[in-house]
Amino acid sequence: MKKVKAVLVTYNKPKLLEKCLMSIVHQTYLPDSVLVIDNGGLQDTADAIKNVSLQSRVPITHHIMTENVGGAGGFSAGIEIAVKEENEFLWIMDDDTLPHATTLEEMMKADDYCESLGITAGYFASNVRWTDGSPAVMNMPSVVPVWNNFTDAHLLEIRSCSFVSVLIRTSEIRKVGLPIQEFFIWRDDVEFTRRIAQKSRAFFVADSLVTHMMAENKGVNILKETNPDRVDRYFYDVRNGVYFENKYNGLKGKIKFSIKEILLIPKAMKTSAGRKKRHILLKGLWAGWHFHPSIRQVSENTNHS
Repeated sequence: MKKVKAVLVTYNKPKLLEKCLMSIVHQTYLPDSVLVIDNGGLQDTADAIKNVSLQSRVPITHHIMTENVGGAGGFSAGIEIAVKEENEFLWIMDDDTLPHATTLEEMMKADDYCESLGITAGYFASNVRWTDGSPAVMNMPSVVPVWNNFTDAHLLEIRSCSFVSVLIRTSEIRKVGLPIQEFFIWRDDVEFTRRIAQKSRAFFVADSLVTHMMAENKGVNILKETNPDRVDRYFYDVRNGVYFENKYNGLKGKIKFSIKEILLIPKAMKTSAGRKKRHILLKGLWAGWHFHPSIRQVSENTNHS
């Protein structure tokens, strides 16, 4: 059995977290341990973890952050902790992910299949569905140009995916470094998995199903955002998008993305919250052109599996 550690980030969603953990510790292929990175620190979160721990054969560690560092900071911290242990894989997800019983087993089968072909894959991404069974719009992977070589095995070759259930080989993390914690939220998962896919092949596993327990099945779109309390966070989407395009598509990609965002401003101004959305778009663009975070490497004292 290959050693797997599940790593998930939570922020004040104790009921969803408990469901997620219960699904993890009742997999047909059990992970060896679970690490919960807690950005909120609620007592209800601790109680949820304790409740699952009392019913589980899988040890669960609860790590409380001193402040909310966002999903990006949480995953960076959790992966940094977990990669120093002797695990061959880290299974990454958010607290509102609901794995099906065979989610991990199907990804491990995919790894065995790839090994039989002499392929050491960097990661395997689950098939993310919404609560009604339709594809989760926010979690669509990006495929490589020739993506259908392995469809007979229900695999698609990809170059990036979300952190909603992805199984990452720890040896690849040591090669490419950690997720960029400064992203705070959004695009940290796409950037990190794209970075890995530049070094090794990666696959979407159609039979590895999870349900993303979002309130709505929608992507990241500032124009369609109706909750005024959520508009500020789109700053990170724009800023991180500029960085991503510059890194992977060069100056042309950076300029093209920026123009696309600028063209959203007249449309945004037609809404009731238009002025705020315009401000966020411009603020994110300005910050993106001056955003140069460093990629932290795994420390040299890491124990290799």
